[in-house]
Amino acid sequence: MKYFILFFIFSFFGVGIEVFFSSIHDYIRYKDIAFKGRSYLWMFPLYGSLGLIIEPLYNSIKFIPFLLRGFIYLLIIIAGEFIYGYILKLIIKKCPWEYKTKWTIMGIVKLSYLPFWLIFGYLSELLYRGFISVTIY
Repeated sequence: MKYFILFFIFSFFGVGIEVFFSSIHDYIRYKDIAFKGRSYLWMFPLYGSLGLIIEPLYNSIKFIPFLLRGFIYLLIIIAGEFIYGYILKLIIKKCPWEYKTKWTIMGIVKLSYLPFWLIFGYLSELLYRGFISVTIY
């Protein structure tokens, strides 16, 4: 039951962060005062899977200094985004978030987002630590 709950918590957390980020991005870039964020339903399982791996990952690296932990989270997030995006390209012939800019990995991972993924990794750790502090698990 715990992993079912973590899956949904992280799914909604990730999609919510993405919607927030995209609305801020569009305001800065296009001056869109509507603050309409967006995400893809395809992202729900990707963010949810983070909820499934965060416990063993956190327990194995919690004694490592934060900066190194952040880079571990960053690498796992990038690898997950790439693998999932590549699988979607194979199955549905398209990666829904395909990037057209210069600094990408096969159009699936945008390298300019690396600092944001680092922050997201730390926020995910904080979410998990909050979860375990208020539950009986």
